[in-house]
Amino acid sequence: MKLSQLVGEYIAFKKSLGVVGRTDGYCLRAFSRAMGVVDIRAVQPDRVSVFLAGSGPLTSYWHRKHCTLTSFYRYVIAHGHVASSPLPTFSSEATEALDAVHLQSRRTSLFA
Repeated sequence: MKLSQLVGEYIAFKKSLGVVGRTDGYCLRAFSRAMGVVDIRAVQPDRVSVFLAGSGPLTSYWHRKHCTLTSFYRYVIAHGHVASSPLPTFSSEATEALDAVHLQSRRTSLFA
């Protein structure tokens, strides 16, 4: 099944539960566009990592995208479309980097 079809199906499913917000839908559609017109089984881990990284420094949006895609891939796996997720594991290094970003952001806002 095509990635874009599954993204649409997942968004409709989450909307029926009243759960999906604009940010999640935007993230998933952006992910689908970034991967191109591909079968869900053809999504490569290196391309997923590039999508997550985006451009510029690591921000909390990396974590948001990762959480959204993790939830999406749980759905896809549960429905038997793929056997495993191409997402990178959430490492302690990434957690530390995000904590540093949040701390710096708080310091900046306190003195602004």
